[in-house]
Formats: sequence, structure tokens, C-alpha cells
Amino acid sequence: MDKTVNDYAIPIDVYPHLRENQTLQDAIDVIRSFTCVDYLQFSEVLILNDQRQLVGRITVREILRGFGPHLLTKDETPDFEGLEADFPNLAILWEDSFYRECRKQTGRPISEFLSPIKATVKPSDPLLKALYIMMRTHENNLPVLEENRVVGVMRIKEVFSAVCSYCAV
Repeated sequence: MDKTVNDYAIPIDVYPHLRENQTLQDAIDVIRSFTCVDYLQFSEVLILNDQRQLVGRITVREILRGFGPHLLTKDETPDFEGLEADFPNLAILWEDSFYRECRKQTGRPISEFLSPIKATVKPSDPLLKALYIMMRTHENNLPVLEENRVVGVMRIKEVFSAVCSYCAV
């Protein structure tokens, strides 16, 4: 099967990416620009510096957490009580607070919300190396780097299609 990452990677020019000095609103806009009839084609944006070197990524989850950083923290969030619960006003207070706060947050720099990149691949790497890394790191997307510059992204969707076209009857 001698297939390489380069045979299946999405070129960076057609994958959502931003510069590190852009805002949460820019991340929202770029993900929306890749949305097709309410279907998100991409759930993350790669963040690059001016030399097209990888800085990190921002996912849809981090964007949503950015809307309500005080409500959607990782560790300290109390249980959300719905309208049928003993405390129906808590749900109303959370909703009011969240929607009031979220628009204020969109001007914040995306650098505040980045998640690190766990692994990368090179264009010349075998496709099975990308599969192995994805399975070990639980990553669905791997940036493709050539000489420390991002040239594309290898997604699990393309790995799945390639492997299944060879393995499935």
C-alpha cells in the first residue's frame, strides 16, 4: 500500500487557520465559513505565527468555553439544574449571565484559548504512521510539517477512507 501522508493530507491553504494575534470572533468566522448547511466540516482552527510555524489549535470546545469562562471552567462548575429541578432559577440565571457575557468575549485574543499540539507528521511519513500516532494520542487531526512550517493537515477521516478502501471487501 506504500501510501504517504502527502497522498491524503489536506493542504493548509484549504484548512481553517489563523494567525496568533487574531480574536475569538475570527475563529468563529473561519469555522462558520467552512460550514455547509449547519454541518461543521472542521471543528478546529490551526494557529500559526507569521512564518507559518505552528503555535497551537483552537477547537470548537475552546471557543464555547471562551464565551463563558466563568461558567464553563473545567474544574469548578457546579451542576446545571434544569427547570424541573428544585432550583429552577439557577438555570435562568446561568442562561441570562451566559448570553450577556458571550458577546463581550469575542474580542479576546485566540492565544488565550489555544490547546497544545500533541503530535505532528511529515508529508513523507507513511500513512500507517499517521494512523498509529492518531490511535496513541487520541487525536483526530495531525498537522503536517515540512521544515517546521505547516503545509497541511492529516485527518482521521482521510486515514479511515484510505485504510478501508484497502482492507474492506
